[in-house]
Amino acid sequence: MSYPPEYANSKHLWGGDWTVKPTVYVIGPYSKGEPGRNTIQALHVADRIAARGGVPFVPHLSHFWDMVHPHPYEWWMGYVMVWLEKCDLVFRIPGESPGGDKEEARVEEMGKRVIKDWDELDREIDYYLAHPPDIPH
Repeated sequence: MSYPPEYANSKHLWGGDWTVKPTVYVIGPYSKGEPGRNTIQALHVADRIAARGGVPFVPHLSHFWDMVHPHPYEWWMGYVMVWLEKCDLVFRIPGESPGGDKEEARVEEMGKRVIKDWDELDREIDYYLAHPPDIPH
């Protein structure tokens, strides 16, 4: 697999100690439009986050779980909220998303902020990597 040129010199590309990398929750459109295409878009975003040194969590992947074991919308929202609380950073993909709006509201309730700009996300990931929290092993 080849990566875009901007990834070629990434010091973080897939290597290193994963326990000190920031987890990044990806908020974005899912049910508005075509869920499969929205899931693919979220995976492109996740790959870029991973190449920059983050560990993305993509709630859109529940798309496949739900194909095998369907659950109601409320169940899925409860499920993703647990992960949302565990992630270090939150990044939002542009686009209409009622679920994303709920996730963003929860982030604000937790006193965190939603990052909507790639440059800002890169700065946050770099800061986290330079100043990792103490993590018991």
